[in-house]
Amino acid sequence: MYCENCGQKNEILGRFCENCGVEMRMYSDSSDTTTEPVINNGLNPYRQSHQENGIGRNNSQNYLKMPSKGVLVIIVFLAILLVTYKSFAYFMAPEQVVDRIMQALAKQDYAKAADYFDLPNNDFISVASLEKAVKSNMPSLLNYNLKPATVKDQSPILRNYNIKYTVAGYKEEHEMNMVLIKQKEKKYLIFENWKMSSDNLITKDWVISIPKGAELFIDNKKVSSQYQNFSQSDAYTDHYVIDKICKGQYQIKVTLNGYNSFQKEYRAGENVYINIQTLQRVANQQ
Repeated sequence: MYCENCGQKNEILGRFCENCGVEMRMYSDSSDTTTEPVINNGLNPYRQSHQENGIGRNNSQNYLKMPSKGVLVIIVFLAILLVTYKSFAYFMAPEQVVDRIMQALAKQDYAKAADYFDLPNNDFISVASLEKAVKSNMPSLLNYNLKPATVKDQSPILRNYNIKYTVAGYKEEHEMNMVLIKQKEKKYLIFENWKMSSDNLITKDWVISIPKGAELFIDNKKVSSQYQNFSQSDAYTDHYVIDKICKGQYQIKVTLNGYNSFQKEYRAGENVYINIQTLQRVANQQ
């Protein structure tokens, strides 16, 4: 028999239509029980009537509906968020950090390079001092090539890279090892933050000895008493210890009442001992 709703041919004893699920109305014809119902304009009249009333439509139509605008907006937003995350994760990868450091150094953009160095925080570490250290080791960088270094049992917070580079005025290729350190603080709260170790650019515990009561200046910056080592100072000499300072040349100046100021350039880490005999008295006090 045929369904009055959709016209689908079904088994005679079936209670529900196999196609649309509408309950079948039993009817028979003495001459032919398989006679199709009368169709008007290609539609079963019962099905046409039910569809006009919104009843008994094919359930499969519900699965063909397009997602709502709200769902589409959420899908697009999540896709953009995923692409943005992957882009930033790639940008913050250790290899990309190394490449940006070397690009900044090649352009002599030391302010930008300083952002990627794990520099100590004290009165004598600055972009200018970083420039001193870099120029003393890598003057006029021309080009470079980097590759990961093979290190056994490497810590998960360290990355090693071999850098081959050339500098102006030299044909031979130079080589150095660059170590990146993963910082405790995340970048933008969720991304790993890698910075270059500055250990090979830093001089530690630079001792400078000057006459008792004199004032010490490094590149015209006064050295405060917090750097004075009182346990080593005596009746004639004050000892200062600069815990960390970038490698390079620095102008040391010493002033003392009644004496002309003393100035001389020293390399960081070089032994500096200036006694009272080194200073010259002011002419009108001799």
